[in-house]
Amino acid sequence: MARRTKAQVRADKIAATEARLREEEALLRELKREAAKAEKAEFDAAVLDFGRWLASEVGVDSVEKVAALREALSDPEDLDSLRAFLEAPSTVADDRNDDDGNAVSGTGGSTETDTSEQREDGDGEERSSSKSW
Repeated sequence: MARRTKAQVRADKIAATEARLREEEALLRELKREAAKAEKAEFDAAVLDFGRWLASEVGVDSVEKVAALREALSDPEDLDSLRAFLEAPSTVADDRNDDDGNAVSGTGGSTETDTSEQREDGDGEERSSSKSW
C-alpha cells in the first residue's frame, strides 16, 4: 500500500469535515422548517379559537351573523384602533401564573401601577384589577 502524503491526509480530513458540515446544515434547515410549520399551525389554531370565542361572546349563530359581525368589525377606524392597541408595548397582556397557580393578567411592559385600581389579596399581595384596554 502506497503511503499518503500529509497534504493528502489533510485534504481527506477537510473533505470529511465539509461533508459533515453540509449534513449538519441540512439537518438544521430541516429543523427550522419543522419549527416554522409548528409555529404556523399554532398561530392558525389560535386564530380559529379567537374567532370561535368572539362569535360565542356576541351570539353569532348563523352564516349571516358572521357576515354582519365581519362588516361591523371592518370599519377602518376600528381596525386602526386595534392595530394601535396591538403595537403599543405597554398594552400587551401578559398572562402568568402566581404561586398558587391562579392566572394573573399583567400589563406587559408597564412598570407603573395605579394604586386606586388595585385590591388587596388574602395573602397580602396587591393585584391590578383594571383592564389594559
